[in-house]
Amino acid sequence: MARRKNKSNKKRGRSEDTGTIVRVKPGNGWAPSRIATRLRFSKFVTISAAAATAANVRFSPTFAYDIDPTVGSTAMAGYSEYASMYRFYRVQKSMIKVHFANEQAFNVVVYIIPVNVDPSANYNSTQAQDYLANPFCRQSIIGPLTGRNTTVVAHSETTANYGGAWNRNVADYYTGSTAGTQPTNNWFWSVGVVGTSNVSTGVDALITLDIEIEFFELANPSS
Repeated sequence: MARRKNKSNKKRGRSEDTGTIVRVKPGNGWAPSRIATRLRFSKFVTISAAAATAANVRFSPTFAYDIDPTVGSTAMAGYSEYASMYRFYRVQKSMIKVHFANEQAFNVVVYIIPVNVDPSANYNSTQAQDYLANPFCRQSIIGPLTGRNTTVVAHSETTANYGGAWNRNVADYYTGSTAGTQPTNNWFWSVGVVGTSNVSTGVDALITLDIEIEFFELANPSS
């Protein structure tokens, strides 16, 4: 009878992999000339308007140096570290997830939509209704403060699809300087609320943005 071979998942001569290591090829310097990564931004905010039936906040994922226009210089974890190594960046994709909790005594509609110009904060209800009818919009309805008042809405978009600007590994209108100069062109996320009465108390929102971004032009030598 032939002897059965002892099978093993471990290949002969190879040790167990304990993690992923990115290696720079010899002759290419001390870091890649272009690197892709994912960074995260998060904010908890109450979306409200004192005397209007619509309210919103907005964020600019393509301006990675300052995603939140209401704060100024909102750095994501890891951005400053990459900015010290590279001179430019381009955001390729943004994913957004929002946990909503209604604080009003009536039902409200909540939504997320990408916008190719700065929509500003707390635009009027007519503009909000136009956004709700847009095919790019994701929306949900939630109950009053007394029950079923929570929901989660998620969305994602790419600069190639929404902006019509594919990445050709060259600086374009969606390229920003890591030192703080924003891209010539940007697109935004608008996160909004619409009610049948004034949303003065508002809707609490936990907003998380994941940004797929490429840094390039290595600062070597530094300047």
